[in-house]
Amino acid sequence: MSVKLSNLYSQLRNMKIVSFLLPFVFLLASVYALLSVPPFIANTQNRVFDQYNRWQPRQPLNDAVVFVDIDEASLQKYGQFPWPRNLFGDLVLSMTEAGAAAIALDVLFPEPDRTSPQSIIREWSDLQKNPDASEWQQLQEKLTDIIDDPDRYFARILANTPSIISIMLHPDGAGLPAPKTGFALRSSGDPITGAPVTSPYQTLQGENKAIVNIAPIQNAALAQGAINARIDSDGIIRRTALLLKGGEALIYPSLGLEALRVAQGAGGFALKASTIQGEEAYASGLGLSRLKVGQFVVPIEADGSMRLYYAAPDAVTKISASDILAPNFERDRLAGRIAFIGTSAAGLKDLRATPLDPAMAGVLVHAQAAQQIIDGVFLRRPVWLQTTEPLIALLAGLLLIIITLRYGVTLASIMLAVILAGLAYSSWWAFETHLHLLDPVLPGFAIASSFLLAGFINYLQTERERREVRQAFGQYLSPELVEEIAQNPQNLQLGGAEKPVTVMFADIRGFTQISEQLKNHPHELTRVINLFLTDLSQAIQDAGGTIDKYIGDCIMAFWNAPSEIETHAQAACMAALRMKEQLIALNQQLDDDEALKNLWSGQLAIGVGVNTGQCLVGNVGSRQRFNYSVMGDPVNIAARLESQTKNYGLPILVGSKTRAEIDNLAFLELDLISLKGKQEAERVFALMGDDTVLHCADFKALEQTHRDMLQAYRAQDWSKALTLITQLETQHSGGAELQTLYDLYKQRIDAFETSPPPIDWNGVYLAQEK
Repeated sequence: MSVKLSNLYSQLRNMKIVSFLLPFVFLLASVYALLSVPPFIANTQNRVFDQYNRWQPRQPLNDAVVFVDIDEASLQKYGQFPWPRNLFGDLVLSMTEAGAAAIALDVLFPEPDRTSPQSIIREWSDLQKNPDASEWQQLQEKLTDIIDDPDRYFARILANTPSIISIMLHPDGAGLPAPKTGFALRSSGDPITGAPVTSPYQTLQGENKAIVNIAPIQNAALAQGAINARIDSDGIIRRTALLLKGGEALIYPSLGLEALRVAQGAGGFALKASTIQGEEAYASGLGLSRLKVGQFVVPIEADGSMRLYYAAPDAVTKISASDILAPNFERDRLAGRIAFIGTSAAGLKDLRATPLDPAMAGVLVHAQAAQQIIDGVFLRRPVWLQTTEPLIALLAGLLLIIITLRYGVTLASIMLAVILAGLAYSSWWAFETHLHLLDPVLPGFAIASSFLLAGFINYLQTERERREVRQAFGQYLSPELVEEIAQNPQNLQLGGAEKPVTVMFADIRGFTQISEQLKNHPHELTRVINLFLTDLSQAIQDAGGTIDKYIGDCIMAFWNAPSEIETHAQAACMAALRMKEQLIALNQQLDDDEALKNLWSGQLAIGVGVNTGQCLVGNVGSRQRFNYSVMGDPVNIAARLESQTKNYGLPILVGSKTRAEIDNLAFLELDLISLKGKQEAERVFALMGDDTVLHCADFKALEQTHRDMLQAYRAQDWSKALTLITQLETQHSGGAELQTLYDLYKQRIDAFETSPPPIDWNGVYLAQEK
């Protein structure tokens, strides 16, 4: 059994390593996912940051941006959309005269005006069955002389006003328009490798085609901006593309960015790329990290986008286009401001979903972006922050795995709650105070998942360990000890603790003679011993005892370890009485065995020693082999008491400390004896029976007479002691069982009458045998 305990300890250590590796590998995979940011992770992060934006929207610091809305009132007054170009021209001219610093039109003009002479003549000619081309041509020339072409009119207005027209990079478009703005890159090489490159803008989003305005308008406008919406997979706009790439080398600013440039009168844009050495405060990764437009510096992603920090939907001042076209318009409402012309009319289908508004006018994305840049308020997610999240997940997850496997799920659960609460608080604090986007959900999910996996694997492993322990030691140890080891397999190592226990030694009396009679039949001897040990072991285990070891025909057992038993002394004594009863049944079984009777006709007798005291309980031995056992002086006394049963002729002897723990069993004090190898005298008691015997009148009389006999003996009143012994032998039914004891006392008295004891004799008998 000692070998199995030490081997099992080694196996459990190996299984613990496996239990650690599986959740740790899962944790590493989670960390890798955080670093690689697949779409599902990005979507989860976006939702977290959306909620932060809703909880704390951006508070505008300026009123420099205005939204000129072609709203329902304007459509009702000036007709359905698209409006004639001359109406757009009047609108832009009126805004310019009102002092608008820049006018951005979130409207495309890819076809000629339907009210132009050419369009009208074409429609009229299509209505004729056999049109005369020359006549229609003459009519067109006359109308052109009379009516100013709306497209040309609008183009002249654009050429003389701070207006920005729109383009859209799109695969269904035609050729790419010529850029109207210059870019300067403050880097001579690739942002990552440092090597010279043809185009430093490989990471920008873009197309090889664009939807542009008709030539007169496209050529006349002083500035142009892309209106491409950057829509995430869930349909929400969280970023605006400030820079877009056309073809291999053309760069286009967004409508909002170009409006900022025009408003400041800046000549172009300056770009900066992040490297490993710098730009940490701006960069979300290696590549383009910021741009400068006039006096404003803007952090951008490597793909040329900017994270939008939305203000409330009404944060941008809105003016109806119909108001501006009215003669009595208050011009100071536009003076010095950047105006964005767009529409909020639902029928024109330019409504976009944002974190704060599921149906916001699309032009407001550009307007809020411009307002955000002017305020200098930006959401940041730099490289160091992106690497902090996986690092937190790795370290916290590793800590929880170790705590789970080492200390259990309860402590790990508390730690998990603290870590998740700390992550949530840190994330909100970073957003609220620094506008840094620290994701608490996915690192928390990785940590919690690793903990759950570790806990689940630990549970499965623990159940497997317990099952193996029960299978391996169920036949060797008491069920309590097996369960204790199964619940706490880490206790399978050297060491122990002091605690009060009750120890029992049980032995077959006269085993040497039995062995001699059956020496030619070892299998029968083995069978007898197995029957004896099986019945006695069952009695011990039924009483909650732990069988320490079998020493030949002897059993060593103890109570109150590993399981706590408050009445361990009484439990041991009840087991001894049960063993005494089972021995009667066993002798009857052996007597009925005809084969055995021909070889041996004796009866099995038992000797039991029980003692209670403070002992060292635990795994005792070497690191290679150890055994769960008890050590201490009470163990030695129990062994000596078992040995003395043959001298006193009684089957069960207990020590004084065991007797002191019990008040409902029948005991008789036998002697005050100095056991072999002991200097202190030990009061020895015989266990005569259970509470039924204790309350029997005959036993009470026997107990009183026996007590008087011992008192006379220790007072050296030999005559009275002998008289009382005779009375005990003849008048009490229990006297026959005590005959060997009383014969022993008669021998002692006879010896003392011949050779009196020393003057200081106190009744202690010095044992000569163990």
